[in-house]
Amino acid sequence: MSNLARLTIRYPIYGWILILGCLFGGLHGVMNVSRLEDPNFPMTWAYVITSYPGASAEEVEFEVTDRIEDSLQELPYVDMLVSKSVPGRSEILVQMLEEVDMDESPQIYDELRRRVSEAEMLLPPGANTPLVEDDFGDIYGILYAITAPGYSEAEIYDMAKAISTRIKQVPNVAKIDSRGVPYEAVYIELDHARLTNFGLSVEDLSRRIWQENQVVPAGSTLLDGRRLRISQPTPLSSVAELRNLKIGAAGSNDTIRLGDIADVFRQGVEVPPELVRINGEPAFVIAVSVTPGENVVTVGHEVDRLMDDIANNLPLGASVKPIYKQHSIVESAIDTFLRNLAISVATVVLALFLFMGWRAGIVVGLVLLLTVLGTIEIMNIFGIELQRITLGVLMIAMGMLV
Repeated sequence: MSNLARLTIRYPIYGWILILGCLFGGLHGVMNVSRLEDPNFPMTWAYVITSYPGASAEEVEFEVTDRIEDSLQELPYVDMLVSKSVPGRSEILVQMLEEVDMDESPQIYDELRRRVSEAEMLLPPGANTPLVEDDFGDIYGILYAITAPGYSEAEIYDMAKAISTRIKQVPNVAKIDSRGVPYEAVYIELDHARLTNFGLSVEDLSRRIWQENQVVPAGSTLLDGRRLRISQPTPLSSVAELRNLKIGAAGSNDTIRLGDIADVFRQGVEVPPELVRINGEPAFVIAVSVTPGENVVTVGHEVDRLMDDIANNLPLGASVKPIYKQHSIVESAIDTFLRNLAISVATVVLALFLFMGWRAGIVVGLVLLLTVLGTIEIMNIFGIELQRITLGVLMIAMGMLV
């Protein structure tokens, strides 16, 4: 330290360069450093879910779960496997070693998926494709609720899709998730007496609808040296066409409309996968996650401006209500830190003014301020975010420096 002080006194230009670098670099860092609420941390587990309709728990265990586990146990990164076999479904929790860091996770999960794909070839007929769920690391820090009383399920679904599409165009928005959006289904309520009189069964009806709803290639033809694809319309593109579907019994030339033996209608599903209410009103939620490493405050304000514009153009009666704004919390935390920094510098300067004179107070106060500003610029250069942990560390270091 004495050599550094002697060098600075002998060549003051270096001292001024260091001071100006910490000052202006720190101001640049404060304005541009990435800001988050909590640090990113690696997720070291995944779920492998496989449905096997109609199978008992024992059949699921021996025919599905054991075969997938045998394949996964060959992975060197696996620490523990926890499986659960219930009638019709297999669930396997894959716990990775604690040594796995965030940079290695994508490669490891790719290898995990390859092993599951290899095990899929050994699964029995009737077992569905295993689903590997490892996307637990996304943080949806911006949540908006949209209420649309009086609108149909189809209109609300279109509204949610349009809003999600517009938000995806905001720079540095990673993912959009819609929750509580109502889903529709086409219901066929049969008149079993008329169905039986006509010589049809429910299986015949299901097979007929499935055949008519298939999309098959119609071929192509050459015209003036060009090959043209022959397109055929989808036979069942609406509820009205489904009602007019002609159905006939095997070995008979008589046909009947589906609408004559059943009520065909479209409405919301009876048991929705999830329900969302805001202040007692039915609503759906738009959740937004920010690209890792980007400034959540800047992205959050861009999303806020876009949502204000969307709210002004929604149909009559629909409204937007914010639920959670991570960027506001992050901004408040950083403002609190900067306010504490200013109070600390002022306290140190005032104490030194009283006991050691104004020169010592100014010198120590400037050293404290420049040290923190230089640290923030270094964090900005190396991509270290300002979040709860780093702010806590800065507060502790600042206290030790004082």
